[in-house]
Amino acid sequence: MLSFIFFSAFQFQKSSEHALFSVSVVDVFTQLTQCFDVVSKLECPDPDIWKRYMKRFAKTIVKVLLAYADIVKREFPSHMKDERIVSGS
Repeated sequence: MLSFIFFSAFQFQKSSEHALFSVSVVDVFTQLTQCFDVVSKLECPDPDIWKRYMKRFAKTIVKVLLAYADIVKREFPSHMKDERIVSGS
């Protein structure tokens, strides 16, 4: 859900043609990598501006990952309620 909410605002391509969106951690990191690629291609000649870009991008990564972790923590129990636990002994 996070990747859909956050990244739909930036109109990134879906990672799969068979799904409307994905909540996998792989997709989150794929989207972050795409963002980094865009910023890297700006080829800013001023090192001070480049540092500001990177600092802002690092803050964005932190926000995205913390929000993703909050969603996983909140929704994980509801996905596990129907799972049976099998004892190994």
